[in-house]
Amino acid sequence: MTREELDFIGAMNMCDEISNEAYRKITIHFEEQEPCEDCVSREAVFDWLCEGCERYHWNGDNVCLTKCEDYRTIAKLPPVQPKQDWIPVTERLPEEGINPITQDYYEYQCTIYLNEVYDLRFLRFGKGHWWNGGWLADDYVIAWMERPEPYKENKE
Repeated sequence: MTREELDFIGAMNMCDEISNEAYRKITIHFEEQEPCEDCVSREAVFDWLCEGCERYHWNGDNVCLTKCEDYRTIAKLPPVQPKQDWIPVTERLPEEGINPITQDYYEYQCTIYLNEVYDLRFLRFGKGHWWNGGWLADDYVIAWMERPEPYKENKE
């Protein structure tokens, strides 16, 4: 859970729906995280929320069976993705791999510098080189981003 989500809870006056104790536990835990860790898993938040709750029941899997109002309210918050940062090619290059669908190298969002202009392009990386179609683009790529996880439908 990010600070954005915690601010969202406060801004939407959802604190009325989430008990003060639950909000306090979430906030304290968030403040204890290292500054570079922006996200905390919902499962971890649910564990802290349910810890010591009289409505929390042991079923062999340490799962909250009652799904109290606090639990349901947090579950309704929109998902967040951690902010992605640019990785300079001087620091490291992506791991090589073949996309099982296209049978080609994986594509990455890149910052290129060409003719004194910075621009964004999607380029493939393979055999230790950046490719734009059949052309080598190594001399122009200055940074790239990790590929995000693909979207998966929530089928609950």
